[in-house]
Amino acid sequence: MSRLRDRTAALSWRPWRPSATLAEHLPPVDDRPGDDGLSFDDVLAGRTHSPDLGRRLSFLVIRWVGCCVGGVLALLVAVRAQLAILDVQTVSGDLTADWLAVAGGLAAGGLVLFASLRLVLRFGSVRRAGSLLVGLPLVMVLMGSLATTHFPPSNFKSDEVRAEWTHLHPTLRHALWVARLGDPTLVLTDLRRGPHDYRLMGLRLPFTSRHYPQSDGYAHAVDLRVHDAGDLQNWARQGLFLLMGLRAERHVGTADHLHISLPVKDPSAI
Repeated sequence: MSRLRDRTAALSWRPWRPSATLAEHLPPVDDRPGDDGLSFDDVLAGRTHSPDLGRRLSFLVIRWVGCCVGGVLALLVAVRAQLAILDVQTVSGDLTADWLAVAGGLAAGGLVLFASLRLVLRFGSVRRAGSLLVGLPLVMVLMGSLATTHFPPSNFKSDEVRAEWTHLHPTLRHALWVARLGDPTLVLTDLRRGPHDYRLMGLRLPFTSRHYPQSDGYAHAVDLRVHDAGDLQNWARQGLFLLMGLRAERHVGTADHLHISLPVKDPSAI
């Protein structure tokens, strides 16, 4: 009877374990992350996402925000650089001096854009960095110059005002395009005026005005409509033009409007 009991115990179930010889012939477990970023250990642990996925997403968001901030900074610097060049150059009747200021300011904005992208994206290739160093300023000059040649018809009060677009200083035209990127609803109500325009409006004839054609042949001021926007939107518009280095004043005379002009040193000029 004892022999039968010993044989029954010997035949009882035991968990199977591969021998050392068999384990040597089994393929190794690939613990590298798959396409979803999960490793073999992550799957065994029941994880549905890789621990590095959150860090990767955060890094992409930071890069995207950095690129956007760099783009906005480049647009603001482009206008401010134009104003700096105009401030140091001699006022003359040479129209090319104004366009050279526009080109120089846009090129400076392109350099700022390159520096921002270089800081955020960290280009590993010297050739790629060199191409962008040359290409971004050229693209800024080309796109900015083309933008000053026209403006959407829906942003003018009338066809008469639209016809005056080319008589506005190119730096102001570029600044209006930058403002329109953030506020496509702005409406230009007045650009260039003459003494007869003030008489028709029943206003006192000013001795000098930035709306008059200046020595370079361009008008240096533009009026924007304000009654179709709230106070917050008008304050944002005014703040944006001030950030670009322009004069932005609210005139509440016969017609409430936002008066935008190039910086002037003559206190009598409006």
